[in-house]
Amino acid sequence: MTRFHLTLPASASALVLTAALAGTPAAAQATSPTATQPHPQPGSVWTAVINGQVARIFAKATDKNGDAETSVTFGGRTLYGLVLHTAKGLRVAFMDGESNWVCTVEPKDLKAGAREFNGYGIHMPKNSDNTNGVGACQVFTYDRVPATKPLTWANAAQVNEWEMDTAEGPISIRLTSAATGIWGDKGPTHLTPSNASGAVVFNLDQDGLGIGLNKTGVKGVYRTCLAGQGELKDGVIRGVFGDGSDRGYGTCAVRPAGSGVPQAVSPVPQWPLKLGIGQMWEISADGGLFRGMIGQNSNRPDDYYGGWFGPYSANMQILKLDAGKKDENTVFFIEKNDGTSLACVIAEARYVAGLPMEQFGTDAMRLTQQVHGILKIQPPGKQQFEDKGACWVRPLVGGLAAGLK
Repeated sequence: MTRFHLTLPASASALVLTAALAGTPAAAQATSPTATQPHPQPGSVWTAVINGQVARIFAKATDKNGDAETSVTFGGRTLYGLVLHTAKGLRVAFMDGESNWVCTVEPKDLKAGAREFNGYGIHMPKNSDNTNGVGACQVFTYDRVPATKPLTWANAAQVNEWEMDTAEGPISIRLTSAATGIWGDKGPTHLTPSNASGAVVFNLDQDGLGIGLNKTGVKGVYRTCLAGQGELKDGVIRGVFGDGSDRGYGTCAVRPAGSGVPQAVSPVPQWPLKLGIGQMWEISADGGLFRGMIGQNSNRPDDYYGGWFGPYSANMQILKLDAGKKDENTVFFIEKNDGTSLACVIAEARYVAGLPMEQFGTDAMRLTQQVHGILKIQPPGKQQFEDKGACWVRPLVGGLAAGLK
């Protein structure tokens, strides 16, 4: 498998980061920070969005240069982290023992007094040179995830402003009565009849939630989000996104506006799978569920790189084979730190009992958005992949993939 390498600049800051990730205290770094770089104080909480996922950063000890050791919650796990100030920019890093995730904000993007910064993210396997870019990242020098009262079915009726992630992008909803309101892409508090995209019919009762979106100037229901009462979990109501008929368009995730629990939803995949930088994918393989964002292209068509985060971290490669031909495959690689490569091979048809069966456009596809494939494994030092069983992938869009709104 041909690899494309993206490495950190050869500088004192890169050496310091490498040493710190290997266990050397952050105080060992010698580069003086610039005046425009923010310094976390012990006890403060920062927020970062990297690999399309939200991380909360809790600052602990701070050394004389303002660098900080941190505890990070990321993807449902707690990791060790560092905030490093260097001549090459601000670096927010966290690690799980096998891999390191870094968001770098360059000096030109650091403004004195600012509290929100844009940077670029990378994933660094501990024992590999195959460092991958994982797309744009953000750093907030405050707790961007507000504390809110847990959403229950009983108190949901009192919520008037909602956010809904859909397979077609995020939507804001502002209710003007218990059953009707307006919707659009503005924040809900800024929605007005003049800038709204259409009207909302909103029904929430003991049986579930039903949302109908009418587009201005178009007759009939534009889209629907339907969910049962049992679909409320972790402050989010998850439902089926559709067009008012029996055909689904993916999933929807509904939450009170500003709740701080961004979610990712899935569109219904089409064949051939379309790939591009900034996409987020979910893959079920090796007994776990992984999410990752495409951050790089190798300058060859249909050959992309990023990082996976799940039960463990791993480099991502997504590659098309025989693109445009009858036997086209899309291969999702999970490159583990120990040298093991897993490959989920996706084709237009899945095989059941040895027979090819169309999987796109079926009821099962519209229900789960999962594209099934064959899982293969290449152990360290081996040249061949061996069949390992089954796997599935699906694209993700919405609040989680877009970061914090």
